[in-house]
Amino acid sequence: MITSKWLLLFLFFVLFLNYSAFSIDITGSIRSKQTKHPLVGANIRVEGTNLGAIAGLNGSYRIRDLKPGEYTLKVTYVGYEPGSQQITVKGVGLANIDFELEERSVEGDEIFVFADKDISSEEGARASEKMNIGVSNIMTSSVISVSPDITVSTLIQKMPGVSIEEEGSNEGSYAIIRGMDKRYNNTLVNGIKIPSPDPKNRFVPLDIFPSDLIGRLEVFKSVTPDMEADAIGGTVNLIMKNAPNDFLVQANAAVGYNDLFLDRDYLWFNTSVQSSRSPGNITDWNENLGKQEKYDIVNKYFPLQASVFENRTAHPNAIAGFTIGDRFGRDKQFGAILALSYQSITRGQNSASSNIDPERESGLTTLDNVYVRENSIHDTRIGVHNKLDYNINPNHRISLYNAFMHLSQNEAWYLIDSSYFRLSFVRTVDYELFSQQIDQNIYNSTVRGDHYFGKNHVLDWSLSYALATRNQPDRATMRLNRKDVNDLNVHGDIKVDYDYQYVREFTYNSDQDINFLTNLKQLSFISLGTAELRLENKIGALVRYKNRENFYDQYTFRPYLNNSQNEYPGNQEYVYQGDVRNGDIRNTFFRLFNPNGSTGSTNEYTINELVGAAFFQSKGRIGDFEITAGVRAEYTDIAFETAAYRGPQSPANTKGSQDYLNILPGVFIKYMPNRKTNWRLSYNQALARPSFYEFVPAIEINSDGEKFQGNPNIKNTVADNFDLRYEYYPSALDKIFVGVFYKHLTNPIERAYIGGGTFTFENFDEANNYGVELEFTKYISQIGFRINYSYTSSEIESQKRFFFRLTEENLYLVDMDVSGRLRQDIEAGTVKVGDLTNIIRNETRPLQGQTDHLFNFSILYKNQEIGLDAQVDLNYQGERIVFVAPEYKLDWWQRPQINLDFSAEKQFGKYTLYFKSRNLLDTPREFYVKRPLVDLGVDMPFQDNPREETFARRNIFGRNMQIGIKYLFN
Repeated sequence: MITSKWLLLFLFFVLFLNYSAFSIDITGSIRSKQTKHPLVGANIRVEGTNLGAIAGLNGSYRIRDLKPGEYTLKVTYVGYEPGSQQITVKGVGLANIDFELEERSVEGDEIFVFADKDISSEEGARASEKMNIGVSNIMTSSVISVSPDITVSTLIQKMPGVSIEEEGSNEGSYAIIRGMDKRYNNTLVNGIKIPSPDPKNRFVPLDIFPSDLIGRLEVFKSVTPDMEADAIGGTVNLIMKNAPNDFLVQANAAVGYNDLFLDRDYLWFNTSVQSSRSPGNITDWNENLGKQEKYDIVNKYFPLQASVFENRTAHPNAIAGFTIGDRFGRDKQFGAILALSYQSITRGQNSASSNIDPERESGLTTLDNVYVRENSIHDTRIGVHNKLDYNINPNHRISLYNAFMHLSQNEAWYLIDSSYFRLSFVRTVDYELFSQQIDQNIYNSTVRGDHYFGKNHVLDWSLSYALATRNQPDRATMRLNRKDVNDLNVHGDIKVDYDYQYVREFTYNSDQDINFLTNLKQLSFISLGTAELRLENKIGALVRYKNRENFYDQYTFRPYLNNSQNEYPGNQEYVYQGDVRNGDIRNTFFRLFNPNGSTGSTNEYTINELVGAAFFQSKGRIGDFEITAGVRAEYTDIAFETAAYRGPQSPANTKGSQDYLNILPGVFIKYMPNRKTNWRLSYNQALARPSFYEFVPAIEINSDGEKFQGNPNIKNTVADNFDLRYEYYPSALDKIFVGVFYKHLTNPIERAYIGGGTFTFENFDEANNYGVELEFTKYISQIGFRINYSYTSSEIESQKRFFFRLTEENLYLVDMDVSGRLRQDIEAGTVKVGDLTNIIRNETRPLQGQTDHLFNFSILYKNQEIGLDAQVDLNYQGERIVFVAPEYKLDWWQRPQINLDFSAEKQFGKYTLYFKSRNLLDTPREFYVKRPLVDLGVDMPFQDNPREETFARRNIFGRNMQIGIKYLFN
């Protein structure tokens, strides 16, 4: 709950925001002459001065500090003719000036006019949603700027039907659209696909993008033939800021804190002493060297100081941003913008979790280990965005876009691992100290041309280069041990444990793309008696070459024991010097077991991929109907090379390739009975390519001890997507959307058991996904409401292990074994009635990550007269599977959760003071298994309802708050 301390701070802040000084002001409203609706976001300026204002939610504006004299007020708004009025200001007081602007016909202009779209206004977003061919949702910078969110990953989950796959630190990385896992979605920047720094997958992490660089956030849920086809769930398109029409300078700075660190310290380690690259083959290592000589070599290549941890006070968060832009030339034909963003964020989590296994006798759950962990994380996020455009003449434009996104993450954790033995409950306690630094970078450079040829032809093209890298140098995992511990006494020294290896890992991944795409549009009109058919034909092509390289190296160590033979057991390990979370291992002598590193690593590979695509699309409008139909062909040629080994004797396939062609049709029908109403019905096919991790036939053993082997014969997934949506636009800002969707997936990719404790990835026959989406936006005077709700249901069948004791009563389970192994064992006599055994059986479940209920509710307050904006966001997420277990009915489910955010800002002339807060309710994220815990006759930690379910994990993240100031000059 929110403490009284925070309530007092909140009340003080609200009282402060409502303070305003007396001034000579001009007030009024700006509305549409045709509809009388307020034109929210309309720009009004006093010519010859720097004074002006933006129309609020009810169309009202206020210009402050205008001295007596004669002035010209000029009003501009996208889609409307500019308005102006001359005024004379005398003395002091208030003057009321209202404006009504004439609508300007823009139908079809988006094809031929090279002026930048207004990507910042909400009315512009509604117009785009209305005019787009497929189902889409758009969030603009005017909404983003007052949102409590500082990254795209947290921002996007407030859009309908979108949730985020959140990892261990409450900062989600990947979008889940309409219940479809990250593998089924793609991410574009300015319409161009970019590579991912993820070492195993294709998915672009959204938390690398600062929200203050975004001009517009678009989510397309139905893919038209002229769009990238690998988007079964949908496409996220990040439109970066465009050059402004007039000189603009924006700056902001903020500080904040996570109250999690009011109750505990931050766990710090020294990243400067870590090696940035793997040392490779350590040639000066020799087993005949003395103990001290070996210690010196280990400390030379793997400084032990990197695993020295300290408890410190967490630094406050710091956020800064700067944007400058303008258009130049006599006709403002040249535009330039530069935007910079910097974020230094300290965050963390406190968690408790259980190690859950199947109880082989009953099929219930059992657990032997309980973990309590504290994570400390520091993120440094840097974004640089630059765009230059030049209108050569009214018919030709060229632009250059450059972006660099950087996310550096330092993470340390302290873990207590309590091992419970079933009856005696005498336990040992292990401690794990973990440190890693991850540097992720995305660079993109795109040159684009737009050309108008003749009356009805437009050609656009783009050539881009993008590079994504992820460097994870010198990741260290160390286990400590305190033996002879029971529930009543704690005794025994904390020692560097010989039983667990001390591990240092190095990973480097690079993924580079070269893209070329072009589109040609042609507009024609065909007379059909009294009616006229307007046709927009479009053809295009795409070529993309991808090169991905992944390097991995691992070194393992164990401490020397205190005898001359260095033998074990029967000897003491090194005592850990100091407190567990604030100790020192620099007096421990470690022995290096693999001076050559991990030769033949399972995580080392090279992939080359060539994608070629071509499409034809035709859009025709006659009367109230608009019909778009087309087809897209995508050819994929992918090849891998790896040094991975299946085992010491049997090498895996070191090379492999695959190529395939997909023909993907689409039909989109839009019925427009009046200017405020759309009915949409669409069908399209889309695909999902296997991730690299699933394709390369290496074997990986994850942190849970499970083995995964890629499958070079795996096929891509194809889906049939159906959409029906009703749209009503009561005004330029308001909307009511009601839609249903259905997806049928062919060859969905799921993991499958292949024996020997190893899983692979295979295509299953089919999966289904369907749901309902509702959206409502309404602005009343100074109050606005945004509500969206989605219900999603999905179904897929996957293979799971099921443990049981074979009896006469359950012999029917033999026929459920899809592997057929149990019947063979019974016939061979190796398994008989009364034995413990297991089978592989099919289980029907929802898709991983699919949330059944999503609900977002936002209340906005905008008072232009006093310059006050405030917003409250409530987000509800229903339950979902977050981890698909290899055992039958042992999937991990996330409980429903409610999140509450608040933000507010107060304008003082060109300065704005703002406050943002996230996770005000300090909502925990909790996971559980829908199986009872086997009755051991004692109470197990954190198990509140063991007869009904098994507790899996609880993460607590704390509240994040920041206060800052913005400066705007234009």
